[in-house]
Amino acid sequence: MKVGRLVFITITIVALNLPGTQYAMAQPKAKFSRNGEIHAEVMHIWNTYYRDYFSSEIERRLFQQGDVYVLYDVQIGGLQSFVEMTRRCKDTQQIAALVD
Repeated sequence: MKVGRLVFITITIVALNLPGTQYAMAQPKAKFSRNGEIHAEVMHIWNTYYRDYFSSEIERRLFQQGDVYVLYDVQIGGLQSFVEMTRRCKDTQQIAALVD
């Protein structure tokens, strides 16, 4: 039992000291809060590309072609993640803009 535990501890110590593991463990935590780095980057991408893309897809496929599957495609294509991020960040201004 003691030998197995000693082997486990030795392997763990070696694994934690492999090249590259310190770099990955030393990464600063990203700012996911509202007005943090990630939020700002996502908002920029949303405002410059995705809002128009999703609107045009819904307009074209749902209203012009009658394809209801566009709602599913848009949801899994990133809109659900964006909505969850805005909800988690309590970005009420952006949530209100999504409703419009």
